[in-house]
Amino acid sequence: MRQATLVLWKDVRHLWPELCVYAALLVAFAIAAPQTWLGRTPNSVLAMFVTLLKLLIALSWLVLITRAVHADSLVGEEQFWITRPYRWRSLLGGKALFVAVCVAMPFVVMQWAMLLGAGLNPFAAKAAMGMSLLRFSLNTWLPLFVAASVTEGLAMTFTFIAGMMVTWVGLLTFIMSGTDMRMSPPYSLGVFCLLFGGLLVGILMYQYAQRRTMYSRLAIAGVLALFLLMIFGFDRGGFGAPVKALIRSHYPVNNSLRLVFAAHVPYDERGEDMQVPGNMVEVKLPVQIEGLPGEAKLRDTHIAVAINTADIQYASAWQSANVSEHAIRFLMPKDLLERFAAVDANVHLELVADELRPARVVSSIVAEKFPGPMNGVCSLIRGRVYCQYAYREWVPTQMEASTCSGATAATLRHVPAGTVPDPVVNEAILSKGKVCAGDSMRFTEYQSVGGFRVAVDAAMIRVGQYRAR
Repeated sequence: MRQATLVLWKDVRHLWPELCVYAALLVAFAIAAPQTWLGRTPNSVLAMFVTLLKLLIALSWLVLITRAVHADSLVGEEQFWITRPYRWRSLLGGKALFVAVCVAMPFVVMQWAMLLGAGLNPFAAKAAMGMSLLRFSLNTWLPLFVAASVTEGLAMTFTFIAGMMVTWVGLLTFIMSGTDMRMSPPYSLGVFCLLFGGLLVGILMYQYAQRRTMYSRLAIAGVLALFLLMIFGFDRGGFGAPVKALIRSHYPVNNSLRLVFAAHVPYDERGEDMQVPGNMVEVKLPVQIEGLPGEAKLRDTHIAVAINTADIQYASAWQSANVSEHAIRFLMPKDLLERFAAVDANVHLELVADELRPARVVSSIVAEKFPGPMNGVCSLIRGRVYCQYAYREWVPTQMEASTCSGATAATLRHVPAGTVPDPVVNEAILSKGKVCAGDSMRFTEYQSVGGFRVAVDAAMIRVGQYRAR
């Protein structure tokens, strides 16, 4: 450990100019970004400056990590450090400490400063904060560390990363075409973090222990190929039946709920067509859920549908679906629907979803600053309410407001993910009419009570008549 600490301080002394530039970028971002939050006076120049700062912060990560690793380069056989009594574990530990102390820690401090400036407690959302830090580590800092360990020079590292990214994105775009609606297993994020985080750490340790650069580069290419295969096959259901069975096993059958196939879709439920790919069409089956409590909400609704006739069989992967009061809306290939249009078919439909129930109610009186949901803070600015939260991801909240204009509004909101350099999630609370100081607002926070699975069979129907009009 002492040797690793000495390596850390050596790199800090060597890279103090770059570290000062990095600190200045973080300070500039912490000052400028809050000026672009919702409710502030729009300024396009400032918004462009904040975007530039995001890019410069990412570039500073590349420079710092690469320069630190290359200070004791692993590529080649003529480095000075290999003639000294360095242990590879201590050298790797020193570089890892540099990334943690000089790259990650200042970034986290910057985020905490922004949260405190917004009136938010950084530790009120510890799980979301940890998830945000984990994603930055696995998506950015660890890959940069690995790339720097198999290259020589900053230009070569940049070229290596750019080449791998262009190839990876191109292949990803090609193989993922048409799979956006497929469902990923609920535990896919954990699988990807453990598998690919472990593989990258393994490559890093192998390179520091053996310094066999060509083998390490081939291993990186293999990991990227495996990542593409896993996304297509596991994350997007390309493996077919095994993934469908994994998803089905995760959602227990709920005997208190049942799906009912009605006679037709009410006219007001038909609406307009969704924006769908040219080879797909939208189908609206008149399927209703019975037994769901009135206060419950559904999230992450997906279906698997099988349609069979004497001559035609079709079984979809688990895919996204919109569930309303009288219908379930989903997509299917246009040519298949045309084949089913004139024949009676048997339909088997399974629905899986995450059930949400009210967990906490926050009642507030509107003021210049007042408490909001999810330990957030809301502000009244020019007759509109803007709320801020820390790091939150996909958290639904029911909002009701009695405004000075006499209107009452209620909407189920989904807070976007806070996994960008700015940790403060901003949202404009939509309501009818103007909001005045002294009005009342009521926020009902929901939380998951678990997933469920229900199914329905419909015999001898013509699926073509349920095409969205």
